[in-house]
Amino acid sequence: ADRDAIVNALKSFNYDDWAKHLDQFAKYLKISGRVSAGYDIASDLYNAYQTGEWRPLFLTLEKQAADAGVGYLVALMFSVIAGTSFGIFGIAIITGILCSFIDKNDLEKLNEALGI
Repeated sequence: ADRDAIVNALKSFNYDDWAKHLDQFAKYLKISGRVSAGYDIASDLYNAYQTGEWRPLFLTLEKQAADAGVGYLVALMFSVIAGTSFGIFGIAIITGILCSFIDKNDLEKLNEALGI
């Protein structure tokens, strides 16, 4: 009886409707992420102009560039893995490997080399 109830509940679920809602939610998150990034840049730019300390602005820009770069690499690796039998564990392993290449010390060395 319980099994039939679960099967009937899953059959009555409208997956297309949920897919539309999730797609719309993803668009809102993308917009809010860009607004948040713009606010961070604008506030750091204003503070840099007022105080003459430009390092926080450059660190914010560098963080956003590193985030975008890692995001593109993860998307590339996901597209490669999607055709294989790795599955979710392979994605987690590849993501961990890619993220391990970027370290706080490496970014500090880059900042020193750039004079920031």
